Amino acid sequence: MELSPDDDEEFVPLLNIIETLQRRVNEGMGLEDFSVKNFLPRDLAGFYRYDGSLTTPACNEGILWTVFTNTIPISENQV
Repeated sequence: MELSPDDDEEFVPLLNIIETLQRRVNEGMGLEDFSVKNFLPRDLAGFYRYDGSLTTPACNEGILWTVFTNTIPISENQV
């Protein structure tokens, strides 16, 4: 992510549900119209890939990590 002077509209639904979840601990909640694509760089041309593992226990191997060279904008307020 890269700081932007403007809010990124793609983050608004996610930020709204985070605020709600803070008040509803231990309750499940779904996201409507959620697309992972909205949280990827707009330009997907540059990336690196490497084999690795999860970073949380049980640290399962067999994970293909993708690291993009481009960023997505996010405002200081959204951070």
